[in-house]
Amino acid sequence: MLIYLGATPQVADEAIQEAFLELGRKWDTVRTPAPWVSKATKTHFLKICQKIRKAQRRERGLAEEDSLQVPDTSAEVALSAWEDEEWVTQLLQHLSPAAKATVALILEDYSTAEIAAHLGLTENAVRQRLHSARNQLKQLLGPDCTIKDRTGPARTRGEVE
Repeated sequence: MLIYLGATPQVADEAIQEAFLELGRKWDTVRTPAPWVSKATKTHFLKICQKIRKAQRRERGLAEEDSLQVPDTSAEVALSAWEDEEWVTQLLQHLSPAAKATVALILEDYSTAEIAAHLGLTENAVRQRLHSARNQLKQLLGPDCTIKDRTGPARTRGEVE
């Protein structure tokens, strides 16, 4: 995931390591470790990007800042992805706890069957929760904020749309 955001393997490893160290420190308060680690990893990646950019600016000095340079957009792409994730997180706060837990697992790429096993539900109950969550989000977003031409992997029969 971090490589997709523009991280080098070394930076990705560092961000993951920092996220797991933080998870160890906060283990007693983290309820869903997988989504928490995913978010923490992205946050640590952005912090590392900021440190790298500051160090690069210091190395260049003031003379180079006056010259025309092509901006590095990898941090901007990462920031945009982070902003999108934060927006989704804020939207999910409006869902019921049951719907929020189910949607969080879907966002972490768990299958309907895996979610059912994890939450102790039937697959039909998981699909019903997701249907209810989508309806709640549609009402929250209103008619002007819909995704018309959805692209993505094709789902097999029985999987959640």
